[in-house]
Amino acid sequence: MRTAALLRPAVRRAAIAAAVARGAGLLSAAAPADLAIDPAGSRVAFVLRTTWHEVHGTAPDVRGTVTSQSGDLTADGRVLLEVVTATMETGNQRRDRAMRRDHLHVDRFPIIRFSSAAPPSPGRIERDAAGSLRRAELSLEGDLEIHGVVRRIRLPVTLEAEGNGWMASGSATVRLSEHGIPDPSILLNKVRDEVQVSFRLRLTSPAAQR
Repeated sequence: MRTAALLRPAVRRAAIAAAVARGAGLLSAAAPADLAIDPAGSRVAFVLRTTWHEVHGTAPDVRGTVTSQSGDLTADGRVLLEVVTATMETGNQRRDRAMRRDHLHVDRFPIIRFSSAAPPSPGRIERDAAGSLRRAELSLEGDLEIHGVVRRIRLPVTLEAEGNGWMASGSATVRLSEHGIPDPSILLNKVRDEVQVSFRLRLTSPAAQR
């Protein structure tokens, strides 16, 4: 009993010190981050190379979320990215119909999906004088599902503060054969197996997009 009584003043002093520190912002905990991909400010593009030319395409219908329980996207950020295959286009209606019907089989596989499987691996991190994150180079490990085939990949991403949100950008190489997509070559015009994919994703709070 006497020991407990002696400890009470020390406990009270510690509690008061913690309250003062919180009031000064020294012990403030970051709030969880809950961001959504803004389709209006985002772009996913792809390039197929053939014997005679390059085919440039876009995927205008992109959606998804980025979340972090700690509020630090570089520490425990989780990503879900989805592309609606029926909206993918290359600027040639006849070619687009064939791409969707005969190769992507959009009726059976309507979504291309990437979901992170682990916290990001941070590279170079830049912060301002106040310690706020301004730019980060990250590597995301996750599952890429295309045409019903899921493959584990590593995706390099650059995250930059932009206005009231973030811009995430990067690129990757996808092999058609690894996802069971039929070869789109026509006669002597051969299409390379590798498709170059690039993205710029605007991340904001869901409320900011309303």
